[in-house]
Amino acid sequence: MDGLINRARTFLELESSGTVIPKREVLEQANTIIEQGEADLIFLVRELLRDPYWPLHAAHVLHYDVKWLPQYVRAKN
Repeated sequence: MDGLINRARTFLELESSGTVIPKREVLEQANTIIEQGEADLIFLVRELLRDPYWPLHAAHVLHYDVKWLPQYVRAKN
């Protein structure tokens, strides 16, 4: 548990200092934490506020096929 708190603090310090964390890094860290069972839930509030399409970008990077809203399907291709 202590490792998770330290990781959260590190992330918080980076965010509060204005350091831009690349999307790919956030995705990889979140995916690793979930896969290793270190957490059941990850909050991506700031990332989602910055980029509301983050879930679609993450799905693309991970090669998941997700259903897009009909009005966005043309933009997908």
